[in-house]
Amino acid sequence: MRLRGFTLVEIVVALAIGAAGLVVTFGAVRLGLTAWGRTEARAAAMDHARGIRLVIERALDGTFPYRHVPPERGAARVLFEGRPDRVTFATVTPPFPDAAPVAFTAVMVSSEPAGLALRQHALPSALALDRVPPALVDADIVGARFRYRDQQGAWQDEWDMTREDTLPRAVEATLLGRGGGPAEPILTVDLRAGRP
Repeated sequence: MRLRGFTLVEIVVALAIGAAGLVVTFGAVRLGLTAWGRTEARAAAMDHARGIRLVIERALDGTFPYRHVPPERGAARVLFEGRPDRVTFATVTPPFPDAAPVAFTAVMVSSEPAGLALRQHALPSALALDRVPPALVDADIVGARFRYRDQQGAWQDEWDMTREDTLPRAVEATLLGRGGGPAEPILTVDLRAGRP
């Protein structure tokens, strides 16, 4: 006579198969959640870099050949100074508009040890921009490189208004992220006011 039911070996095998199925299922869920978290973090970092890029692009797009008298010099000249790690210019579209409407704003975007710094103040002003506290310091952008296109179309690392009479035709900005690579694609802004 045969007894009905399962033997102990059959029950242990069934439990082992069920446990293996649970381990595989929870492992797949954990792997999926980890990938999702990394994707979200990467998307947030890209959105952040894109926002910084947009702020710089808007300000550069409104560049105007504003003539001012620098504190250290007596002759009036156009407010635009370009170096490999810093650009200073006058714009009609400030990155962060003031409470009161202003026609022109001086802006400096520079690469500093704390990160990318953006300074601005309303014009006319005798205050030097490097003495103004930054309106924005972004520690995620660890560096910036700027280049300037002259009227013949050649790129230069510096643009000195003591030697130049006009604005450059374009400004190229490369923002560097924490890993040393570009945080965003290279930004090239044609300066409409720099056209002959």
